[in-house]
Amino acid sequence: MEFTEPPLMKHQKSRKHWTEIIQQLKANPGKWALVGNYSPGVATHIRRGKYPAFLEGWQGSPEQTLLYMGRHWEVTTRKTGEGRNDVFIRWIGDGA
Repeated sequence: MEFTEPPLMKHQKSRKHWTEIIQQLKANPGKWALVGNYSPGVATHIRRGKYPAFLEGWQGSPEQTLLYMGRHWEVTTRKTGEGRNDVFIRWIGDGA
């Protein structure tokens, strides 16, 4: 037996990861960025506003969340094989 602290939960690590990515995307509005190679569901979850980091400072209903994400973010993927996709994201800004 070993007494030790458990590792951080995955969502805690990914929240910081996504926050850093979002800061860089917002600093470069309109520019596509390859943010990583993920399972196909990641892009879908981003589009649907399931990652809180993309909604920082915004509040609304689930229906409004979809509209917000569509007006402020673009997400696309390219298959890379073995059930993985390169995920590209760009910050549109305030919909201008």
